[in-house]
Amino acid sequence: MVYKDISFWESVIFVDESDFNIFGSNGRLTLWRKPNEELNPKNLLPTVKLGGGDIMVWGCSAAAGIKTPAYSQDLNPIENLWHELKKRTWKHDISSKEQLKAVLREEWNKIDHSYT
Repeated sequence: MVYKDISFWESVIFVDESDFNIFGSNGRLTLWRKPNEELNPKNLLPTVKLGGGDIMVWGCSAAAGIKTPAYSQDLNPIENLWHELKKRTWKHDISSKEQLKAVLREEWNKIDHSYT
């Protein structure tokens, strides 16, 4: 933990980026299946090659707008905002990049400033 005077933290901006995808996470998926069932339709997920639709979002928050505990384990509080935005975005049925942009804007604007 870095101990600095409050005036120091008032000049700090926490900056980060996050990737939002039309088809959920771009991470790996673990699937348990029985032997010889790899082609069973219930074990398959559609994929989109090239241009599947993801948006990189950059954001920042200033110390003046962050209310975190003195011993917060998360060194970059904006990560909490990305998590909240992703949770809200996942509730929508998104099928295009334009729709993803619109949903991101809509849900971002709904997040209360006191959230952080």
